[in-house]
Amino acid sequence: MLSTIKVIFLVFFDVCRFKRRPQDIPQSVNLMSLCLFVYLLVATLLLVLTETPGRSFLSACVEIVILLLFTIGLLMLSGKTNRWVQTITAMSGTGVVLSLIALPVYILMGMYTTADANTNPLYTIAVMVLAALALWNIAVMAHILREALEVGMFTGVMLAISYIWIILSVSAAMFPTEYS
Repeated sequence: MLSTIKVIFLVFFDVCRFKRRPQDIPQSVNLMSLCLFVYLLVATLLLVLTETPGRSFLSACVEIVILLLFTIGLLMLSGKTNRWVQTITAMSGTGVVLSLIALPVYILMGMYTTADANTNPLYTIAVMVLAALALWNIAVMAHILREALEVGMFTGVMLAISYIWIILSVSAAMFPTEYS
């Protein structure tokens, strides 16, 4: 069991390193479902560091619904609906990998108060690492969308940025930040 998890993780890590494409991932509804479930858990775990558990779970669910609608919508518009299982598997699987890489950084950042954060160089480094991870995430999504839709890299990047913008906009509308 552990070796199977390692193999699956390494396949998605290879997609994150641009060594594999979404079409290299098995077309398996079971694998896609597993990836979406783990993505839900990891996204909830990341969000629970700053939000209540209920709100974190709901936000993660909204993110998955947007992932499904956005990806299937793009594939339908491009006439490539036969690629939906592999594309969603790649998007959610790489999302898990990148989120697990980011998790220790988020935990580290949560250890500092606002006053400490402004003066601590370690916090500044953590913010820069998160910015680099965000750019890597955009590049990975662009790579997946470029391959799945057979478009140029620029279009892939614009679609990846659009996807993130949609998630942030919907999340902000559904779960406004409360200031005291």
